[in-house]
Amino acid sequence: MELKKAGILTLTRDEFISFFFDVTYKKDEIYDDMYWNMRSYLKEEDKNFWDSLLNYYDWSEITKSTLFSSQTVSLNSIIENNSYLEKQNYERMKKLILNSKMRYYTDNIQYLVTSLKEKI
Repeated sequence: MELKKAGILTLTRDEFISFFFDVTYKKDEIYDDMYWNMRSYLKEEDKNFWDSLLNYYDWSEITKSTLFSSQTVSLNSIIENNSYLEKQNYERMKKLILNSKMRYYTDNIQYLVTSLKEKI
């Protein structure tokens, strides 16, 4: 999630789609450059995670791993299922991310709603 947030903040829409969803595996150096542009928006623990992966593996190897879906999906389907990737929404999403603080919850999904209601 943090890598995608950093990607939205630093990459163009087309670069973002290429980085996260393109399976044609252009030169790994292109992906390395994109990652280094995103890196400044990552928290230290996230930098450590991705840096260590990229020190040992090429981007094409990482995207073939279980960290990424191996399911082949069309670009239209990707955009349909991720409305922030629609051209008119992508820039808006950048602004929303910059002006928001995300909170992550780890809980049993069956109890999450009750748990959140109790915190309000």
